[in-house]
Amino acid sequence: RLSRRRYSDCGRLCAGRAFGLADYDAFDLILAMDAKNLRDIEMQRPDGNTTPVRLMLDYSSSHQGQDVPDPYYTGNFDHVLDLIEEAAAGVLRANGRA
Repeated sequence: RLSRRRYSDCGRLCAGRAFGLADYDAFDLILAMDAKNLRDIEMQRPDGNTTPVRLMLDYSSSHQGQDVPDPYYTGNFDHVLDLIEEAAAGVLRANGRA
């Protein structure tokens, strides 16, 4: 149910997948959508691994420390996309890529 006017042709890029242990080595930063997800990811952390795990909205200019609401339950897909797009821009800025 993604907003068709915004993401009508994202195909596989819009598909989710389960987090895996190999992700700790494959990525420089791991983003969780909510606090429960963050806790679950941290519980799987291999000993000695230092890959940062952060809440997605910690990179937002106005929603730090908040969970991304699940649009499956809220029905407000456009609002969730707005939050994620704002936070994604913050991730790029924080990493010198904006």
